[in-house]
Amino acid sequence: MSRKLFIILMVMVLAVGIVGVAKADYIRGSSGTKVETYMMYGTSEAVSLSTIPAGTRLLGFTVAGNNAAAFAGLYDCASLLVATTTYGIAEGSAASGQTNTVWFPMPFELQTRLVIIVNASTTAVTVYYE
Repeated sequence: MSRKLFIILMVMVLAVGIVGVAKADYIRGSSGTKVETYMMYGTSEAVSLSTIPAGTRLLGFTVAGNNAAAFAGLYDCASLLVATTTYGIAEGSAASGQTNTVWFPMPFELQTRLVIIVNASTTAVTVYYE
């Protein structure tokens, strides 16, 4: 019995060695460069192109509800709510006193400009990009 158990364990160890172990910091489609962050608080804004230029790859974002329920939307457009050229990237929400992180399954490449819309003056948003 112990010999069978030993053989099974050895096969498992070899299988893990052959297959490898997934890294927790791997994001499918990521270039592997250092992840940068941009944080804004309380006011909807069109992010400066010198801060996050077109072509930047967005990885996800965190919404924080500070003393109120929070909602945030990320859009790819020229300015705040230009309806004819607005592309909705993602939306997220968080309860009062909570945070919620949204990771994209693949990095989103910004085509025009990042615009962040928030619902309250107490909403904080952190964007992760490379």
